[in-house]
Amino acid sequence: MAFLLRFLAIFVAACAIVHGQNSENIDPFGEKKADVKVQKKVPSRKTVKKVPRNAESRGVKAPVLQFEDTLVQYTPFWAFSNKFYSGDMDLRTLSLYGDFGFGAFNSLEAFMIANEGKFYEISPNGEMKEINSEDMSKFHLPFALITTFRGSISVPLPLGIDKKYLEKKLSENLPSMNYPVAVRITGKFAKVSTCLVSAKSATMEPLNKLYEKYLCRKEFVDIFGTIVGFYIPKTMRSSMQDGWHFYFINEYADGGGQLVDFESGKLSARADILSRYYLIMPKNKEFKDMDTSRISSVKVNIPKQEQ
Repeated sequence: MAFLLRFLAIFVAACAIVHGQNSENIDPFGEKKADVKVQKKVPSRKTVKKVPRNAESRGVKAPVLQFEDTLVQYTPFWAFSNKFYSGDMDLRTLSLYGDFGFGAFNSLEAFMIANEGKFYEISPNGEMKEINSEDMSKFHLPFALITTFRGSISVPLPLGIDKKYLEKKLSENLPSMNYPVAVRITGKFAKVSTCLVSAKSATMEPLNKLYEKYLCRKEFVDIFGTIVGFYIPKTMRSSMQDGWHFYFINEYADGGGQLVDFESGKLSARADILSRYYLIMPKNKEFKDMDTSRISSVKVNIPKQEQ
């Protein structure tokens, strides 16, 4: 009897072991699971290609110089004022640096004003026309000042002011006068006086002599318009004449010139402090061959209008 009981116990234990092994492949609902081989996860070793320190990553372009808050000048003013009237900068290339400013075209046959991304040609008699984008590469300049205008600062202006008072109010209301400043004034003008050097300037005299001999004046009365201007601090005298420089565009954009004086109605002024300055030097033969041994910075002033 004892032998029978021992045999029965051994049999039951053996059945339990077999049942335990098979239960791993049976789900709680009594269905047999598929045999699944479990593989251990082995961390993969990725091959990292070493790049030399000085090598540039493929597909990554070099950083591009941004020209926001930057006054861009083509040609030092000492060269332009000393008979450098033939540059190699074309208007299309200049437009890449900004949308607001002024300059001169080769041989001083006409002048340039830029406002709100539009570029204008002004003849010495004050007539003005917009330059088509297809023709911009045909125009070359010996000198230009340009920036990207944002108008981040508002400057309050009273009624009935003139150019001298405008300069005073701008200087008093701007955060600092140690930086270049771009300013745009728009509104109603009772009277505006402008001037430009005439085409007779091809006589190749220094700029201050041309202002004395070949100056064309033009007046506008009871008109809306825009003043495009820059302030140059004294610290930049070596490359640009310091002080305020203004050009005027009438409301129809068909007339304008360098601002001499004005009598205002209601005006609105906005300005930008330009924290960076970028000077582009000409590369053409005329500039390379300039004799600079006797050249000094020439200050050009508009002659007073005869009463």
